[in-house]
Amino acid sequence: MIMSKKSRASIVIVGLAIIAASSATAQPVAEVEITPDLILRDLEQQGPIDRVRSWPIDWNRDEHEDFVVQVAYWLGGNAVGFGHRIYIGNDTGFSLSMVLEIDGVIRSVTQTEIGIEVENWFYVDGDGRCCPTGMRTLSFHP
Repeated sequence: MIMSKKSRASIVIVGLAIIAASSATAQPVAEVEITPDLILRDLEQQGPIDRVRSWPIDWNRDEHEDFVVQVAYWLGGNAVGFGHRIYIGNDTGFSLSMVLEIDGVIRSVTQTEIGIEVENWFYVDGDGRCCPTGMRTLSFHP
């Protein structure tokens, strides 16, 4: 098929518009200092907590605030284990929606049009206990 320069330029412009539109729907989410008490109480039932981090999102697009949560549990000595969850907010509180399979710690969360993207650090061969050097982006959808 032979296309004119004008047709090729139109295709390129439409393609760039689609890329720009999809990028515009991805919004980085700022980590918040305070995790809701109802979520903390649920997490405490699993064991002694070292630290909790959370990011507000709208997981199911119902305009209620939901949360991506990373919890560090004491395992004994100076060891901690991480858990990652999504809690759904509603008129009466929060409920656990999903346990996220993430090996490592969350670096950032981005709300996308169809879910979230989580960028996380993880350990690779040769890393010290303090400092994971691997990084990847994982996508999760309702």
